Amino acid sequence: MRSRRGKTRLCIALASEVAGDYPDGVYFVPLAPVRDPGLVPSTIAQGIGLQDARDRPLMDHLVSQLRERKLLLVLDNFEHLLAGAPVVIRLLQETSALRILVSSRSSLRVSGEQECPVPPLAVPDPMAHPTPASLSSCVSGRLFTERAAAVVPGFAIDDENAPAIAQIVRRLDGLPLAIELAAARVRLLPPEAISPRLEHSLGLLTGGGRDLPDRQQTLRATIAWSHDLLSAGARRLLAACSVFAGGASLDVIETVCGTAVDAGLPVLDGLEELVGLSMLRQVRGPGRPAARYAMLETIREFAAERLDRLPEADRIRGAHAAVFLTLVEADGRPHAGLAKKEWLDRVDTEHNNIRAALSWYRAHDPAAALRLAAPMATFWSLRGLTARADSAWANCSAWCPSAA
Repeated sequence: MRSRRGKTRLCIALASEVAGDYPDGVYFVPLAPVRDPGLVPSTIAQGIGLQDARDRPLMDHLVSQLRERKLLLVLDNFEHLLAGAPVVIRLLQETSALRILVSSRSSLRVSGEQECPVPPLAVPDPMAHPTPASLSSCVSGRLFTERAAAVVPGFAIDDENAPAIAQIVRRLDGLPLAIELAAARVRLLPPEAISPRLEHSLGLLTGGGRDLPDRQQTLRATIAWSHDLLSAGARRLLAACSVFAGGASLDVIETVCGTAVDAGLPVLDGLEELVGLSMLRQVRGPGRPAARYAMLETIREFAAERLDRLPEADRIRGAHAAVFLTLVEADGRPHAGLAKKEWLDRVDTEHNNIRAALSWYRAHDPAAALRLAAPMATFWSLRGLTARADSAWANCSAWCPSAA
């Protein structure tokens, strides 16, 4: 089970629901405090109340005690102990009725494993006007309200705060921990004041319950927990991928990162590692046969901080801008080519990346900014975004004096 939405809570709820199917019991084994994969067998033994057998190896003793028992074993937070996966393999191979439920940010890759990825919570429709009723029927809105009421008794959604709450849960991608941390800020700030401060959310989202593990006290620590599990090359690739606004396809990521990042591993292998640890999501949409890879915005903010520390950060951002300048110029001349549906659809898909490229060129290459703005102004006009087109041209003299 892989997610960022309270894996422990989900495991406990599921185990409680099926407990009646296991006459020999359900045992919960927390692995987060364990650092050595070699301690997985002894931690399991302790979790089920099994004493060491001095006359035989612990694994042999553990298998013999579980061989015929119809029991559910819940192993919580396995992601940092993947080298201990052979323990799970042996337990399953040498017992007849044992079932194991594992929560982890990465799959164990053992035979018979059935993954159950859990998406973030649903968020309000950005095209619909938020109301108290619509937010109360949305699970992310309910979570915010419940946690806010826990720190400010009597807190409720009303017509005044509903738009801000909807914006908060959308900005936080429906991540339960992030929503809970934001709701805790209601003690100091109303939702209307919290929402604009989420532009830099990692600094705001602190103050989790003292009974939570350290990594759950702040959103930054939670993301860092997963980041620390990555190989050095995957960390560099994650930082580089933060340059993509709204995600990118595999070929674009390889173009930008394959030459600009010295990650020490092939891009495809790095992406597999990042997806495996849920640092990147593979997304598909209607009319998009090719998969795209995207980050949740809170992870992207964390990764962008790491990108700023890389010596090749400017090279990566420049390579990103160049790719999207090429895309826009390919068929973007103001003639019949602009009517090509394929080009229009692709610019629609990459709109956020193109705007990021435009911002980069405005600061570093005004002439390239002008080249990018020209076809985009026509695109915005075709899409009915005249104000944006007018703004682009109005700024041309600032970007490139020769255009004035």
